[in-house]
Amino acid sequence: PTGQFDGAALDWTLYRVDIALPGNELAVETGLAELDDITYVVMLQSRPEEFDALREQVLVPVLEATSPLAPQPTPHPSTFDYVIEGVTFPGAAEDVQLAGTLTLPAGPGPHPVVVTMSGSGPSDRDESLKPISALKPFAVLADALTSAGVGVLRFDDRGVGESTGDHAAGTVQDFAADAGAAIDYLLTRPEVDPERVGIFGHSEGGIHAAILGASDPRVAFIGMMAPPAVDGVSLIVAQNEALQRAEGAPDEVVEAVVAYTEEVMPLARDGDVQAVERVATGFYGSLYDNLDEAEQAVLGERDDFAASTAARDTERYTSDWFRSFLAYDPTLDWAKVSVPVLAVFAGKDVQVLLEQNAPARAEALAGNEDVEIVTLDDANHLFQEAETGAFSEYARL
Repeated sequence: PTGQFDGAALDWTLYRVDIALPGNELAVETGLAELDDITYVVMLQSRPEEFDALREQVLVPVLEATSPLAPQPTPHPSTFDYVIEGVTFPGAAEDVQLAGTLTLPAGPGPHPVVVTMSGSGPSDRDESLKPISALKPFAVLADALTSAGVGVLRFDDRGVGESTGDHAAGTVQDFAADAGAAIDYLLTRPEVDPERVGIFGHSEGGIHAAILGASDPRVAFIGMMAPPAVDGVSLIVAQNEALQRAEGAPDEVVEAVVAYTEEVMPLARDGDVQAVERVATGFYGSLYDNLDEAEQAVLGERDDFAASTAARDTERYTSDWFRSFLAYDPTLDWAKVSVPVLAVFAGKDVQVLLEQNAPARAEALAGNEDVEIVTLDDANHLFQEAETGAFSEYARL
């Protein structure tokens, strides 16, 4: 550290680095601040001759003014015109006890109730999205639906929050079964109308909806946001291409990533660990070879970089959950669903692409007479109003 700076809301530790690369000298100063387990970073990078002026005119004012996004305070439960109750219930495995929040409309009922199902990765009952801690899609959804007369049961994924179990060991089918266990619990509650229990899934939660919709006759209706409608391999290949393009990657990089994904994903789906590692090592070695010397110097030795990065991909892609995701094709299950279905897609979604999944969803549900498919043109995968839909944009919106 080269100094401290006390801003209006954050106290910054400063670091100065002068970089001398062939034909490219840079002066860099970085401020780091920590608050509530989040690290904030502000960095100024410029040519050395401009640095002092820019530091005073740009960096110092930014350090002074930067403050965490302050979410609107959550109202006290007593201010809501509906019932809010913390609940626990058995999950789909012996070591899983699920914890969540049940909101019910005022009055004796029985009420219609929706079970929410989150997207990929460990998620709490509100589907809180870090580092955007103010963004809690399922809390917003629960408030809107319960205020409109429809109860909501939202719960922490297994191994998250107050729920027990090992999230990392779960598969797509395991998480769908946990949502089925939530229905089991709802049917023990006299305030719940057993003929009007529905499910609502976001992203991977839409896969859980397909599994339950096809296999559980207790499901009376289904809602979804950004639900995958194709097999996992096709989804991941298209997703990787869209993510690269949204971030502005050159065409040659996009083509290389797509070629790698098309080759490695079927191998991962089939559990061929050695083949995945071989293909990944070759890809990252080739990636290294196309970098300039300065970039290679940052990454270290070629073989070490390729091996370590390939090992990371191999571990992830051949995990039980990832293989279950790649192998699952929702088409057959959706063909069995006859209850009312609402599917909402986002026009700027780069994770579940509208053009790939909306037509496939409509085709898979062609035999269902009560289907509505809606598109929000300017929304991203998190259903924020977006500019590009890129990952890097999520935290700025």
